Formats: sequence, C-alpha cells, structure tokens
Amino acid sequence: MKYDPYASGLHTAVFDIETTGLSPDTGQIILTGILDVSDGSVVQHFAGHPSEESEVLQHTIDALNRYDAVITYNGDSFDWPFLRKRAAKYGLHTERSPFISIDVYRLLKQYWPQAARLPNVKQTTVEAALGLSKNRADIIDGAESVQLYRQYVRTGEAALRNDILLHNSDDIRQLASIADSLSFLPYHRIAAERGFLVKGAQRSILIQNVDVRAEKVAVQAQAERGMMPVSIYAEHYTLEYDSTDGRISLDIPCESRDEYVFVDAKVLPVNTEEFERDGGYRDGFILLREGDDIRYRAACALSRQLLQTAMKEELNG
Repeated sequence: MKYDPYASGLHTAVFDIETTGLSPDTGQIILTGILDVSDGSVVQHFAGHPSEESEVLQHTIDALNRYDAVITYNGDSFDWPFLRKRAAKYGLHTERSPFISIDVYRLLKQYWPQAARLPNVKQTTVEAALGLSKNRADIIDGAESVQLYRQYVRTGEAALRNDILLHNSDDIRQLASIADSLSFLPYHRIAAERGFLVKGAQRSILIQNVDVRAEKVAVQAQAERGMMPVSIYAEHYTLEYDSTDGRISLDIPCESRDEYVFVDAKVLPVNTEEFERDGGYRDGFILLREGDDIRYRAACALSRQLLQTAMKEELNG
C-alpha cells in the first residue's frame, strides 16, 4: 500500500484462498496465492487432489511467516479463520511472531464514504469503481472455480487447473492494484484504530489500538510471548508486558486545558523532531486533541517512540 506510511519498510504480501465452500467445517482449501509486493512475484500452492490439502496448508503457512504485513480482501473474517481451522484439523501450527493484517474490504467499508454508494463492496465492484476492471484476464468467478476444481479432480485436465490458477492470480494482482490506489484513506486514523506494526531489528511490536482520552493515551499492543516480564511505573507513563500472552499496556497521562489535550514532551523519552516537523508541537508540548479533532499522527508517533524507547532492550535486542 504505497500511500500507507505505516506499511513503509515492511515486507508485505497479498494473500487469497480458493475453497470448496464457505465453511471450514465442510469445505477445504483448493488453492492459495501469495503476491510479494516488493517485486510483484506470485507463488500459488494448488491441491491437485483433496488429499493434498495439508501439504498446501504447510507451504502456505511457511511462506506467510516470512512477511511483516499481509493484505487480504475480507481476510479477517474469511481467509484467516478458514486457514487456521483447516490447519488445526491436521495439527499444523499457525502461531507466529506479531504481524499486521491489512483487510482492504474492512478499510473500505469503514473509511471510504463512496462504499455506501456502491451496489455492494465485492472486490470486482470496487475494481470497477476505481477503473481497474480492464486489467483482469480471468473468465470465471469463485463459485465457478469450485465447479472447475471438481471436474479437474475427476479428469486431471490441465486447462481446468489453469483457469482456476488464473482466477486466483488475477484476484491477488487486482487486490494489490486496489491497495495501491487508496490515496484517499485516513491512514493515521486507521493506524490508531486498527493497529500498525513497529518493526524492530530482531523483534516487532504490533500496536493494536491507540485511544486518546482526556486524561491519558491508552495503548494496547502485542509482542512475542515468553520474554522477561516488564513493569515500568515511571512518573509520566506506565508500561506492562505480560510474558504469558505477549500483551503490552502503555498509559501516558495527558493534560487538558479548555478543549485541548496534550502531553509534556520534556518529561518523556521521545525525540521531538518528528512532532516539530509534522505540526502540533509548541513550547515542549505535543497536541493530541482539539475538541473532537484527534491528532492521530501525533498519537501514533508518540506511542511508537515511547514503546521503542521503553522496551528496546527487551524487544529490540
């Protein structure tokens, strides 16, 4: 997502699955496709027979574990739960280090007013709205791919397999194009409300939510489990890392005056150059809220800097 400043520097993939049904209890995975955003290369894992599903799953899990960010279309509700449940059936492990799931469908539904004026928010409908339809070469949809797969299992006809592969590759290539067209999204607000990844040299932190209140900034985050517990009760912030589940809680007390909410940067271990450059910084104070207007950029930057500084020895080597 070239317009998303929070995706900069992350190893990012686009991911999609084809299945024989909508329920992982009765259906299974036919095919998975992964596009590497850095070079546009596509890798597909295809089950030539239903008995090969576990092999497809293992290859897919291994491949996805190499990425910091994964873009999907309705993946949070469909692709990820389906993958995890089918993997559990074979005793395959899907737990991994923190990463950011970027579900474009959810972003458009929540943050793009135009979505409400479309007949639906299917991927092909969004492609048409953004002028991307001409880039498709496939001639089938998801439902048809299921029918073709059943025929392929019976006949082994290469043309059927190729049509299914083409549909999947078009889906992920088109989704990559959609993600690169979303210059209109409020990325700083999205980062605060839906999370962003802070990539470290050795380990990363997934900031899940940044909530700017009148009395404090409350940050919820996730790191790897099993490291030494951390409890920091400084005068101007508190931080807790629970080694059993990897959860991090960070609270930064704020000051309020009239309709303004701000923090005193002079007493916090942060570099103020970023705030001076982006605005909202004056006389040593970082403005986080003015009435109903939340300064999401500043809130996210403050949370990121403080987490990195406070936990660098434990989480960043």
